Amino acid sequence: MPPLRERKEDIPRLCEHFLAMYCAKSRHTFRGITPEAMAALVSYEWRGNVRELRNLIEMAVALEEGPWITTRYLPLHLLGTMKQGRD
Repeated sequence: MPPLRERKEDIPRLCEHFLAMYCAKSRHTFRGITPEAMAALVSYEWRGNVRELRNLIEMAVALEEGPWITTRYLPLHLLGTMKQGRD
């Protein structure tokens, strides 16, 4: 199977899956992932592959207080790739 960085179209579905999984475990509900956060997730290279994405969603569910997963708790290195992609 190709690495996640070569399957960017799978990232939104994987995020939805992991978000549902961790929401069920934590009993926290989210409306989803903001467009800005999703853009950052899709533009990242994912060297750690699916496991890195899963861990990031787990962390965001644990830290985020509002109804949406936002860029607030995403790692700075991940947000930096989004800004580089826009230049």
